[in-house]
Amino acid sequence: MIPLLDSVKVKTNKRGRPGKPLKVLAADKGYDSKDKRAALPRRGIRPQ
Repeated sequence: MIPLLDSVKVKTNKRGRPGKPLKVLAADKGYDSKDKRAALPRRGIRPQ
């Protein structure tokens, strides 16, 4: 999951601009573990 999050960028629909990183991640309980939840704030992503 963590390598996938590092590769995802949100399209901004502006010419020549790179994608923005994710800000919030909503996932089901199958992805809920302490190590994954701890890795999200280090990347600036709020788990929901």
